[in-house]
Parts: sequence; structure tokens; C-alpha cells
Amino acid sequence: MKNITCFVPFQSEQQVQPTVQNLSKQALVAEVHYIKGDIRSTENMRAIAAQSHTPYTLIYTKYTTLSFVLFALERMEALMEDSGAAKRAGDRLPDGCPA
Repeated sequence: MKNITCFVPFQSEQQVQPTVQNLSKQALVAEVHYIKGDIRSTENMRAIAAQSHTPYTLIYTKYTTLSFVLFALERMEALMEDSGAAKRAGDRLPDGCPA
């Protein structure tokens, strides 16, 4: 099942293509989106939240090529599942939690 939506910073087609190709080869990756400008900006964070329709979101923050070791995303997903990692947006708190 494709459980991960990925976001990568965009400077140029030449810079981003190797990372997109590596992510696209991963069985768990549903979509890969580009982020232009400051990845930490409110505008980009809102865009990431709006475009993430899978249980998990991977936000890559570097401009260098992302490559994987064998079963890296599968291990990451298993860790998140086994640890009960939160599957909610950071701006939504459970009832009763102080903001």
C-alpha cells in the first residue's frame, strides 16, 4: 500500500530529478511534490497539509540527492506503526490538551 506522500525542495529540474526518481521507485510512496521557496514558511506548511492524503508525510529538507538503503521506508513505516506515531496535523490537538 502506498502510505507516504513526499515533499522535496525545488531549485532546478537537474537538482530535484534524482531524488524524485529515487522516491518514485519506493513501493510505499504515493506522490512526490515540489516545494519552492522556504520550506518552513506558513504558506508551504499549509500547502503540505492540504496535499497530504496518505497516513504519513515525508518532508525532505535538503537540496542534495536523497537515496535509500534497502527497506528504509518500510522500516520507517513499521517503526511509526509500532510506536503509535501520531497521524494528525500539528495544529490539531486532542480534546482536553492545552493549546
